[in-house]
Amino acid sequence: MSGADFLRLAKLTGGGIVRRAARHNRRVIQAELGASGSIDPTRTHLNETLTGPPTADDVATLARDLMREAGIDKTRKNAVLALEIIFSLAPNHGLDERAYFTDCVRWAGDKF
Repeated sequence: MSGADFLRLAKLTGGGIVRRAARHNRRVIQAELGASGSIDPTRTHLNETLTGPPTADDVATLARDLMREAGIDKTRKNAVLALEIIFSLAPNHGLDERAYFTDCVRWAGDKF
């Protein structure tokens, strides 16, 4: 991760992308863990879910159900199915992290 505060938005497109992104974000892809991966498994216990389902499969199910409720049964192959939003803080920022990230979640929910 960067040593700076940032906000990153990414469009998620393509079949199965919501589940794949959720598996990455929930740190369950074995190939990404450990010495050859990009995720430090000794730090994953520090991850927290502030809102939404606890598992990648539950995230994908929720996304599918919300689309069906909205009357979306079929999408173009290049349709944006979700937005991935990442908020980060630099080390030694001095802020209340829980309050900051809770505000970030609230902002994203209001905005999108």
